[in-house]
Amino acid sequence: MIPSVPSPLPSRFEPRPYQIEAKTAVLTEIASGNTRTVVVLPTGTGKTIIMTMLVPELGTPLLVLAHRAEILDQNHRSMILGNPGVLVGVEQAGRRVRGDEEIILASIPTLATKHSRRLAQLQRIPFRAVICDEVHHSTAPSWRHVLQSLRCFEPGGPPLIGFTATPRRGDGVGLQSIFQSIAFQKSLRDMIVAGWLSNLRAWTIQTTTSLDGIRMSGEDKDFALGELAHRVNNPARNALVVEAYTRYAEKRPALVFSTTRIHAQALVETFRNAGYHRTDYVADDLKGDERQRRIRAFKEGRLHILVNITILTEGFDFPRLSCLVLARPTSSPLLYAQMIGRATRTALGKIDALVIDLVDNCTKHRIHSVSNLLGLDIPLKFGGEPVVKTIQQIEDQLVRHPELALHEFIAPQDLLRRAAQIHLEATPVPIVLDLPPEVRQLARLSWYKMGPSKYIILAGDASYVHIVKNVLDGWDVLRMPETTKLMTTSTLRDAFHVAEEHLQKDYPREFTLNLQNAKWHGQRPTAKQEEILRLVNQWDPNLTRGDASRIISGRKIYRMEHPPEATPATPKQEKLLRHLDRWRDGMTKADASTTLQTYYDEPADPGQRVRLQQLGRWHDGMTRGQARDALKGSAGLIGPQPAAQQAP
Repeated sequence: MIPSVPSPLPSRFEPRPYQIEAKTAVLTEIASGNTRTVVVLPTGTGKTIIMTMLVPELGTPLLVLAHRAEILDQNHRSMILGNPGVLVGVEQAGRRVRGDEEIILASIPTLATKHSRRLAQLQRIPFRAVICDEVHHSTAPSWRHVLQSLRCFEPGGPPLIGFTATPRRGDGVGLQSIFQSIAFQKSLRDMIVAGWLSNLRAWTIQTTTSLDGIRMSGEDKDFALGELAHRVNNPARNALVVEAYTRYAEKRPALVFSTTRIHAQALVETFRNAGYHRTDYVADDLKGDERQRRIRAFKEGRLHILVNITILTEGFDFPRLSCLVLARPTSSPLLYAQMIGRATRTALGKIDALVIDLVDNCTKHRIHSVSNLLGLDIPLKFGGEPVVKTIQQIEDQLVRHPELALHEFIAPQDLLRRAAQIHLEATPVPIVLDLPPEVRQLARLSWYKMGPSKYIILAGDASYVHIVKNVLDGWDVLRMPETTKLMTTSTLRDAFHVAEEHLQKDYPREFTLNLQNAKWHGQRPTAKQEEILRLVNQWDPNLTRGDASRIISGRKIYRMEHPPEATPATPKQEKLLRHLDRWRDGMTKADASTTLQTYYDEPADPGQRVRLQQLGRWHDGMTRGQARDALKGSAGLIGPQPAAQQAP
């Protein structure tokens, strides 16, 4: 239950705690002098609500900019509902404002035309602030021209507040040229784990289609659309799309992403031939009224399957949508995140969001997938598993067994089985612990690399320093787990320098121990290090003391970043609790541990008592756990008991 928070908004827009945090963070940044700041939140978390909450704080007149009519319309509805009595107008295509409105929503394509009189009219209005939606587009020349004309980059100009779910552009152009700071940020995984977005389940469908040789083009450096459509629009692959939907989608209404209008029409025909007669498509070349009619029919249930190209990647709000079919491959993380975001909103009665992902063969370019969207570099072949829980289980095993960091396409359960097998093997496992080249070149200490742009080092028993690349292409230096920002730097070299100065001053012992050139690194591991590594089956006689230290530190860091209260139960915990009939879906490691402890604190079973009485080891008041330990100590003293009498 979310606590009630006083708000100027109607009760249907009762703000969530993180929305209040985001609003406060924006106002704090502006007060500190960072007048160009950005909020990063995934689709479905209510960015428009935060915009609405900012209106009474920033004052009016206020300008809201967006690049598509659908986004303007969505923001228009929120502003009217969230600020009753405030005059709201829209400047876009045939819609005009008078100039005396308190909130104006305007279209970038409308304002960016050469010698635009409509932009000149807005320049005369003393806006208290300018809000930009889907701000990952803001580095485009059209956006920059409008923002410069509105004096957003000048001292004394209106504050500029950006909102986006997808800050990374495929062309590598960052937002640092537009914005000075990140006021607030939460990831897709953060919001799913916290329960604010729907759980994702995924099916990965491998095809025989090859994408090699297709040109990369456009601002996102994605596959050239015409060439891509020619490859993927073939009868066998289209039939596979329909077969996968039939087999895995449980008759859910589905939004299908395709490449071109011809591809969309071919998919519609294939679905209809398979008996899905309530199937249609939407594309840019449809007249606006007809396009809206089909979208409305899909939302109202009169269409069961809607195929679209890219027009429903932004501004399409349909919380009850629970199935996506990704028949359009992409190498753009931005586009992939936008597609996934169509189904992540929560709704009454909605259990999860199902993603059916068609994956083609491609050796020259990285095709984006659910696993790397959520931060895992290994390409996984999902078989209907819950995505976040599965990825966290795999990350846990990758820390325990680094040799599992394979670059092959693998099913999650196969990878977890390999981890279990390694754990049971008596032979040592091969371990490679070379420091990343950039760490050797730019840093003095032995940093632990987690992901493509994240570096961590221990700072005492219960904290660590964390360097991560932010959405403005700077580097944040954070002290964790309290998430205290020490500094933001423009280069990784500077970030290492700032972090290491902090460690040298406040944690001199850890600084000395982690020096890359420390003489002790080449010595033999200590007896304690060997004992720890043998327990987790990561001992190798060829390890140095420095290698052993890095393995142990990596495990400590993982446990700090994945505390039991925020991490799903392990497969072993789930199996045992199911056997005991005490498993509940969604249990965390902490939940499972508490439930198991409660079970073992209960009075011993009759079967345990009989067996211990036979051994003369029973005493009144024994718990299940005490009886279990006593029986373990008696192994071999009596023969095996019938299965019905054996204690768990």
